[in-house]
Amino acid sequence: MKLTSKDIIKVLILVTVFLLGLLLLYKIRGVLGVIAASFLVAILLNPLVGRIQKAMPKKSRISAILITVILLVLLFGFFGLIIFKPLIQEYGSIANEFNLYFNQARGNGLIQDAINQINGLSPDYKQIFASVGGTVGGIVLGILNGLFSLVTIIILSLFMLVSPQRITDTVASYIPTKHRKAFHDLSNALSSIVPKYFAGVLITAFILAVATYIPLLLLQIPYALALSAAMFIFGLIPLVGATLGMFFITLFCFMLGQPAAGIIFFIYILIYQQVENNLIVPLIQKKTVSLSPLSVLIAILIGSAAAGMVGALLAIPAAAMIKVAYSVLIKEGYLKEP
Repeated sequence: MKLTSKDIIKVLILVTVFLLGLLLLYKIRGVLGVIAASFLVAILLNPLVGRIQKAMPKKSRISAILITVILLVLLFGFFGLIIFKPLIQEYGSIANEFNLYFNQARGNGLIQDAINQINGLSPDYKQIFASVGGTVGGIVLGILNGLFSLVTIIILSLFMLVSPQRITDTVASYIPTKHRKAFHDLSNALSSIVPKYFAGVLITAFILAVATYIPLLLLQIPYALALSAAMFIFGLIPLVGATLGMFFITLFCFMLGQPAAGIIFFIYILIYQQVENNLIVPLIQKKTVSLSPLSVLIAILIGSAAAGMVGALLAIPAAAMIKVAYSVLIKEGYLKEP
């Protein structure tokens, strides 16, 4: 078959359009991450909105969404009054402890000695310390960007909740009739996995917080409630959260002058992690999708690169959805089972 100049021009145009499309996707990868996160949040809230809508006399979707938002605000307000207020007081006391510790170190000349040692280092080492400082600043900026993205995600997810069935039907209308059953099976499977996943994460983090609170009380470590709440937040971070919380609390114990308690707590959390990984998590994940540690790590790296902190937190349910989609496509005969 002989290629004409017209065919070559068509191929060049198609390749150019394809490359421009890839470039566009790369440029808007952050926006795509926010949209994907909004979609996941909408899936997470949709069962609650649906139940409230069924219980209402006029079955108003907008009213159900408003009631859901009000309930969530009241829930967070309740926790703010009952739990967060004493927590804030304890965190203020912890901040004072850190401030006192650094003031003592400065009074003993430890901080000045460290600064003098850094000034006496070679330029290469100074560059390393400067890069560490830049990394800390980047983390703070990333947290601020994450908060802005979180607000955007909430607003977009509320708009998606207004008519989820219409969105599904619109997408299905562009799919050939013979493939629509597979599409609906896939959408139903995906809509069920996200709430189950987040419920499992919250239960696991709550168990970790309770398991942290008990030894802190027995060891008579101050601010046990605040430290346990911090461990709950760390527990929401996939794969490495409990380890980060363990080092944080152990460091705090050493700072308070209780090294023995810190070492005991360190060993206790190491043992607890084995129980969690081999007993608690498998039991909770029976009704969700179990992912290998390698899959979790890859998902976190991709999610954080695409959408920062928010992307890292939502990467695991996204990976679970991909696995569910893969299983449904095999079941429907679109893919061969390996």
